[in-house]
Amino acid sequence: MSPSPDGLAILFDEALVVDPQVVTNDKTFTGATHRLWLLPLFGTLEERFAGEPIALPPAELEISGRQPIWLP
Repeated sequence: MSPSPDGLAILFDEALVVDPQVVTNDKTFTGATHRLWLLPLFGTLEERFAGEPIALPPAELEISGRQPIWLP
């Protein structure tokens, strides 16, 4: 997990589990092993400063990765 510098959202790294019941002849797995989610905590800075979070839906990002961080 990586909180945003302004405190409005969190990047969450979800590890995907490979189903052991699925039998493959291929020894290498080239699919995604992680999924990134954007979890908004506040809609605006005013809401954050007031300490009044509102329920906002999470958004799945179209990229995958591990150990997400925010760039300055």
